[in-house]
Amino acid sequence: MPVVVTCPACRQKARVPEAMLGQPVTCPACAATFDAPAATDAPADPPLVPPPLPADADSLRAAKAGAGVQLLAHTLYLVALALFGLVCLIALGEAIRPPGAQGTLVSVMPGVLMMAGFVALFVAELLNVIACGVSEPAPTARSARGWAVAARVLSAFELLQLILWAGWLPLFIDAVPHRFGVDIGWIHSLSGAVAFWLVDLARLTVLAVYWRAMFLILYDRRAAFMARRVAIAGPVAQVMLALAWLIFATLGAMPDDLWLLGATGALAVQVVIVLAGIGLVARLRRRLKAVVPAET
Repeated sequence: MPVVVTCPACRQKARVPEAMLGQPVTCPACAATFDAPAATDAPADPPLVPPPLPADADSLRAAKAGAGVQLLAHTLYLVALALFGLVCLIALGEAIRPPGAQGTLVSVMPGVLMMAGFVALFVAELLNVIACGVSEPAPTARSARGWAVAARVLSAFELLQLILWAGWLPLFIDAVPHRFGVDIGWIHSLSGAVAFWLVDLARLTVLAVYWRAMFLILYDRRAAFMARRVAIAGPVAQVMLALAWLIFATLGAMPDDLWLLGATGALAVQVVIVLAGIGLVARLRRRLKAVVPAET
């Protein structure tokens, strides 16, 4: 491929084959002879240097430590959702099973799975409070520190909601196969679940906004866009599903299988949101590990 060179005598540009680079060539304009510059003599493009991060090393270390705890908390939260989903599936199978076909193991499994899910959820919420507390010294740029503080407040309130809901947990286990509004215990359990769900929805949204702020600080615009999508699409999908469920429950008697199918769908949507959160926080932790300087 020809290379453009400049004659040092008349400043005329000429094309020289690559094989002639570094050898004497004659200018076609003034007939002067000069050595064509070798390929290694061509000026190299300056290396791209990323702009400095608008954050100090200590705040980035705090965000990295918080991301590690958040990753563990969201993983446990995913386990709890999976256990609750199994409870709904078992109850759905019992609702469509012919009478008298229920086994002893099936009748005990919902309570066991519900208790295991509650323990995993409690540990996950406790870790959420710790993670947001560790992340509080996050960078002030992009309001990341403010979003971390807001996430910690919501996580603490959600943990309190979970402790209060624990008092209604036995009623909730007994009411799983029943229809909405059958007994007062189910109403109490449902109100506790709805209050917890609303706070959890707000917490996940605030966390997604916090992740977006951190990705913008790290100049990772693709991940920031994904975090913004989670912050918007997650609440919209959950609220639309809840409104559809509420309309069906209010307009008429909702069969047990339809009610349980709606609950299973809500858990499935929440699982997708949490999976997206796990992917984002894992990416954030990797990016922070790559840029955070080691402590001296």
